Amino acid sequence: MVMGPQILTAIFLVTSKQPVKNSIAMLIGVVAAASVSLLIWYGLSAALGISPPSGSGPSTTDYVVAGLLALAALGYLLLGRRARDAMPRIRDWLTGNSWLVNLVVIVYFIFQLLK
Repeated sequence: MVMGPQILTAIFLVTSKQPVKNSIAMLIGVVAAASVSLLIWYGLSAALGISPPSGSGPSTTDYVVAGLLALAALGYLLLGRRARDAMPRIRDWLTGNSWLVNLVVIVYFIFQLLK
């Protein structure tokens, strides 16, 4: 369920006017925020003696979606200029069909909740 915003963020970044620059800035921010957050939560859990439940972790669907996003990244990098030229058209399509994008994300969330 947490992957929904990341999927949309990836789509928005890759269809922006400066996708590489924006993606690098996003990655730097994510690494910094995640590092600080992990340090805080690790300290709190150690101080309070909290341990995670057994059996928790990513599902098969999470791995499939992450793999598809990685393939979409590898395709973007391999296609180079052709991919950069196509991104504004893809962004326009996504904007014009936002109802469909939202529907796909909602169905994904429902699927994740029903598992």
